[in-house]
Amino acid sequence: MSGTHADLVRRVRHELLRSGFSLADATDAATPGMRVVQVPAGAMVRWTPLGGSAELSGPPDHLGESTRSAVSTAVRAVLTGCGYTVMATSGTFDLIVLPPAHMEP
Repeated sequence: MSGTHADLVRRVRHELLRSGFSLADATDAATPGMRVVQVPAGAMVRWTPLGGSAELSGPPDHLGESTRSAVSTAVRAVLTGCGYTVMATSGTFDLIVLPPAHMEP
């Protein structure tokens, strides 16, 4: 992966921390929390709720899905407000942050 993607991950982490989000270590996938990792398209923001990858406990009205959606929406609002292009992944609430045009090689 390119150095521009590593820089993008660093910048995205900085913006999320500055906005009050707690971030987990990107290399520790077992611990619940939000992490920013490098992917071929740029940076991926993924949130795993307390309790792991299973949905949050609650009534069958998809409470966990609503919570994931709220977290995803908040992260997207912060990052788009900072000028980043953010795309949702298909079938999950993970977000892909694309490198700005001036960062591309």
